[in-house]
Amino acid sequence: MIKIFNILFILFILFSCSSKTNRIELELVNEIKINIPRGSNFIFTQYFTDNQNEYLVWLDSTNKLIFFNLEKLKTDYSIKLVNFNPKWNYYSIINRDSLIIISNLHNRISAVNNKGEVIGDWKLSTILQEKYSLFAQVDNPIYFIDHKFYCSSIRNDIRLTNQKSFKEYYDSPTNIILAISSDTLKPIKQFGQFPESYYKDKIFNFYDTTPSKTFNLNDKIVLSFAKDHFIYIYNLNGEFISKKNSKSSHIDYFNEFDNSKINNFLYLRSYIEEEPSYIRIIYDQYRDLYYRLVKHRSHANKGNTELNITNKDYQDFSLIVLDNNLELLDEITLNSNEFYLPGLIPTNKGILIPNTRKSNDSLFYGSIYKVKIK
Repeated sequence: MIKIFNILFILFILFSCSSKTNRIELELVNEIKINIPRGSNFIFTQYFTDNQNEYLVWLDSTNKLIFFNLEKLKTDYSIKLVNFNPKWNYYSIINRDSLIIISNLHNRISAVNNKGEVIGDWKLSTILQEKYSLFAQVDNPIYFIDHKFYCSSIRNDIRLTNQKSFKEYYDSPTNIILAISSDTLKPIKQFGQFPESYYKDKIFNFYDTTPSKTFNLNDKIVLSFAKDHFIYIYNLNGEFISKKNSKSSHIDYFNEFDNSKINNFLYLRSYIEEEPSYIRIIYDQYRDLYYRLVKHRSHANKGNTELNITNKDYQDFSLIVLDNNLELLDEITLNSNEFYLPGLIPTNKGILIPNTRKSNDSLFYGSIYKVKIK
């Protein structure tokens, strides 16, 4: 169900600027068109920089990572991954010579060199495996800093069926810092419990199992929960610092998920598509800004017996822009006719937003916007 949840959030989006506080202006800098590898999907585009060049990275149908140079507009190099299953594995690029692969299924983390050869392999400690599964994806990447892994973790021993089970789940940390010890990953710190809004007055089921996170590598980790207006700030040791109100002007309330309909796929899709959510938090290292991506409430499918998930006209989004102290600068309203907002990528020249109308399995279209603070 987690996979369905994340993929359905990833479906539509775009750009049409209308600002509430008028502190941010987006100025079109460039538009790019790229032939992407066969079997790739622009939704899962990753970004990597070696501080000299910037790359968009795709995984093709042969499990080869393609590094596309954004300045030269051509492929620079590739890395062939061996025994990689994209359904259960996630990759994170460390530098030109190595990357990290996490197995969401087997609770393992591997280091791979630029020839695709495994040069390190670690499994989660047995004690932790009994309760937790490691988890990573585009909006929840794994980070490797000072010989430590920072990764999301999901309770695998709790079946979410009643109030008691939800309360136990919400009391559990959502992230973990792991140290390498021989061939084992040992926990240093677990952090990031669910906020009180999930259980203070009533224990809610929001069909939400893990927050989005982003790193400012200088000093902080920021967590954003799908159904909570606040964002939560931790230091790099996983210690809580503070929380900041980052409420969207387009979200007034959240409806609870009806757990009795968990096996009703039509209801599940309807809930995910219609309910508002904070879908991602992103740090922009080039401008020292944060972006919180907001999906608005939609009533387009009320009463429908079938859902048309390719219809993007009814779905609106907004981009909350925060300064380096996570104070609100502006909220820019977006619609879904043109761009794929969850695919937003900060680059040196501006924020790159994929174009859903033009992009397909073989072409990537995107627009780069300069973020101007008035």
